[in-house]
Amino acid sequence: KLSAALETARLINCTREKADNCTCSNCVAIRNLTFNGLVILSRRNYYYEIIETLSCYRQKKLPHLRDKLYRAIRLSFAPLQDFLIENTPMADSDKKQLQTLGSKFADFIDKPEYTSTELEDIEKGATFFLNLYKNKNIPVNVIRNMLDWSYMTLPEGKKVVIIDNVDQLETSSENVLLKRLEEPSDDLYFILLAENNSRVLQTIKSRCRAYYFKDLSNEAKNNVLQNIYLQNDPKIYSSIYE
Repeated sequence: KLSAALETARLINCTREKADNCTCSNCVAIRNLTFNGLVILSRRNYYYEIIETLSCYRQKKLPHLRDKLYRAIRLSFAPLQDFLIENTPMADSDKKQLQTLGSKFADFIDKPEYTSTELEDIEKGATFFLNLYKNKNIPVNVIRNMLDWSYMTLPEGKKVVIIDNVDQLETSSENVLLKRLEEPSDDLYFILLAENNSRVLQTIKSRCRAYYFKDLSNEAKNNVLQNIYLQNDPKIYSSIYE
């Protein structure tokens, strides 16, 4: 769902022919998760994905594994931008750690290969986010901060807000979000992702266009995992199937 949401955000903002391999500045920025008009609100845990990818990357140094690590890092950081976490109940020590990690990872986009020290930093970052994201709920102040941002005018395209696990929002957060959905803007899109559709307010669902995703079969899941991690080598990381 998240991959589909990000691809939708790219197509909305593509300045050319919306091709899969488009290299316009908006498409490149959205693929790199650096587009100023994209906000992702999530408490998704990427710890195990990062740890599994790290293990394979240390052995093979394959470019697609490096890209997967970068994407997981960026997705972990995305909901913690300064303007989103302002006035939220986060410990000062966590904010300091976040700034430290952010400084280390700032130039990772341009790294063709990660050193052993950088991989250790990524592993520490994954552990930090694991502890930080134990609570799946997105704080209401984060929703309010996002809504303040949503009224800004951006010169480079449409604004897209992706809210992950919207079915986990507290009532106060749902009510705040609903008010904005009732006042749509031509340059603003909301993409709401849910695991349990029945837990989403009916008044929110009535203002959305719904799309449903089928579960992948076990065979399809195994194929995905093998393509990413095993690369046709059953000796490497065979425990992933256990």
